[in-house]
Amino acid sequence: MASRFMQTDIVNALRKGDRQRASIMLSNLQQTKEALTSEDFSYILEYCAEAPDPLFVMETLELMNVKAIDISKSHYRSVTRALIQGGYSKEALKLLTLLGEKECSYAALPIFNIFLSACSTNLNDAESCLEIMENHLLGKSEITFCELLKVAVLQKNLSAVHDLWNDCTRYFSPNIVTQRKFVKAFSTLGDLQSAYHILQRMVVLAGERTDHLRVSSKRRCQSTRLDIPVPALREVEDLKLKSDYDLTSSSQGKMGTGEHLIDAQPELLRLETQSSKHEQLKVGGCQRH
Repeated sequence: MASRFMQTDIVNALRKGDRQRASIMLSNLQQTKEALTSEDFSYILEYCAEAPDPLFVMETLELMNVKAIDISKSHYRSVTRALIQGGYSKEALKLLTLLGEKECSYAALPIFNIFLSACSTNLNDAESCLEIMENHLLGKSEITFCELLKVAVLQKNLSAVHDLWNDCTRYFSPNIVTQRKFVKAFSTLGDLQSAYHILQRMVVLAGERTDHLRVSSKRRCQSTRLDIPVPALREVEDLKLKSDYDLTSSSQGKMGTGEHLIDAQPELLRLETQSSKHEQLKVGGCQRH
């Protein structure tokens, strides 16, 4: 309880701009009689993430390392946000490298997604993050594809957007929120045909079920479905390649050409098939009477 009061005093000093006093109190925190745990620094790390205050978060991490205190998953989130949003991407990448060596894929991937979300305007940082993920075979979740989508749109790389869509639909059944982001990406890059086909999928999906959606306090749609990552079986290629995507021909139920053929309307095809079977049963019944 005493450490919580000390954390509050430290945060209050930081809010007032008295960094020297905050540093002194942080140093005094380790002199408490009780053994320190990661929870004794949680409020400080949360503030540093919100501020953001990358310098004080590194000072806090240094103290935790000296005291051999393990960093929990929630604290990794706070530290990563503080570093990347404060402009210390190299330090954040070093932290992610250690995290990838320490944690399993399911535990580490959400932290990497936070980094990708914050550095979507910095292609070099995004590529470095992807390299670390590949080295540690972290795979990708549905959220990861959405963050990579931002990078592809920033590059104006329509070919990469198609690759991301193909991989995402291969391993997942994208929810409406994810599909909406792809519609926006294709529309932004001028591929209105692909955007239209995905929009058709969204209409069918909305008619079938609620798709595990909820509305947040900010009136934004959120998916409550578990975002389970897939193994790193196939990495998304061509993110560095800046090229236009040639959409010159199409086939029924598909969009794109060449290597980028993707199933545009599987739900529509399924409904049409079911309807056809139903009509056949009706005709057969009438003939028997």
